[in-house]
Amino acid sequence: MTDSSRSTTYSDLHWTNEDGLQIVARNWQVESPIGTVLLIHGIGDHSGRFEHVANFLNQAGYSVLTPDLRGHGRSEGPRGYLRDFDMLNDDIEIALQKSRLNCPDGPAFLYGHSMGALTVINFVLKTMPPIAGVIATSPPLRIAMPAPAWQLAIGRVLGKVLPKFALSSGLDINELSDDPQVASRTETDRYQHDRVTPAAYFGMVETGEWCLKNASSLKCPMLLMHGKADRITDHTASMEFSLASSQCVLRLWDEGKHELHNMSYHLDVLAEITRFQNRCIHADSPNTD
Repeated sequence: MTDSSRSTTYSDLHWTNEDGLQIVARNWQVESPIGTVLLIHGIGDHSGRFEHVANFLNQAGYSVLTPDLRGHGRSEGPRGYLRDFDMLNDDIEIALQKSRLNCPDGPAFLYGHSMGALTVINFVLKTMPPIAGVIATSPPLRIAMPAPAWQLAIGRVLGKVLPKFALSSGLDINELSDDPQVASRTETDRYQHDRVTPAAYFGMVETGEWCLKNASSLKCPMLLMHGKADRITDHTASMEFSLASSQCVLRLWDEGKHELHNMSYHLDVLAEITRFQNRCIHADSPNTD
């Protein structure tokens, strides 16, 4: 349930990560929060596209911090470049510390979408932070339509010779949502990009495989949501992950495309998230309705 009377203060935050890059984040702090959420976007995306998500969580009582990852949005760094995927763990750790300042004594949640979902899954499996729960939507635990073998071979060569050379991701923006306005806004969004380096692509693939193999080691409650109509990331891999983890609650959306938070029924999706959060805080088990 949301409360439209909650007062929210917005601010931009800036900090320098361990590689000396300036990171920019959007911060929505509510009056007397019950908890805090660190929200991580996907590849090519940026924090500004999650304002409506943050506002919904604000009215449910949660302060929200959402940074632009390195190489994205208003943050510094080559577009779409990652030396290796685990380097994001340090960035998430810093952002989580910043997020906790919004509600030092309350429960903290990690919420990631697409590559951001894979990032937070990888982070919690490898660092086991003291958080109340994880929300992961449309993670690329497996790519729905892998690139042809010849493209992969060329990518591996380019990755060694020109590590920061970025190619188009080939993302079909019409597959993001059932709302055509989402694709229209994406085309004109100056902070979005479609660049990805071979190291970032192969890092996602390898990290997805590792997370699937280590799903049973998950120690905190997780809500994993995926659309069955997602042609960008494979929903059956999310099913595999949930079957391997006693901590994971799986919610599949029959007609859901890649951006569940931007579907025509996005309010139902967001309400599912806040119900999960409240169960984590108030119930003995996150599976209790």
